[in-house]
Amino acid sequence: MKLITLDGEKQKTPTDIYDYFSQKFDFGPYFGRNSDALYDFMIPIDHEDKPLIVEWRNSSVFKKNYPDEFVRLLSVFNRIDEFSEFKEDVFKFNLY
Repeated sequence: MKLITLDGEKQKTPTDIYDYFSQKFDFGPYFGRNSDALYDFMIPIDHEDKPLIVEWRNSSVFKKNYPDEFVRLLSVFNRIDEFSEFKEDVFKFNLY
């Protein structure tokens, strides 16, 4: 199991969020730090990371400052969920 906890009061910018994911998953120098790259680097979810749980706390802080990027990130998490066939033993996303 791998738990990723985003916090809108800590990861305040899109770059902060992409850097956080890059660090947690060791994406390396080829990670593009954008929503498309995040999806590409996270699919498929590695066996040792299952279930992957992403929790986004204080998300309203980020949403207020970066509404378009917020929508793009939600789309990524929804697409990952769809790719995983909505199986909670593979991927789960919680928004707080």
